Amino acid sequence: MIEFINQLRAQREASEGFKEENIIEAAVEGSVQRLRPVMMTMLVATLGLLPAALSHAIVLTLSAPSRS
Repeated sequence: MIEFINQLRAQREASEGFKEENIIEAAVEGSVQRLRPVMMTMLVATLGLLPAALSHAIVLTLSAPSRS
């Protein structure tokens, strides 16, 4: 995401010159454009690891020694 924002900032500076507003606008535009891919990656990773996390908890409760 940082690289994408830097590219947008460089494009704006090449066309309009250095302005502080260009940095802010590039950060906002880059964040908006990259939010969906980042969230999709996080969602897929979470859903992919969820079965492993749940099965590990079940194994721990089943393999714990009983206190009779």
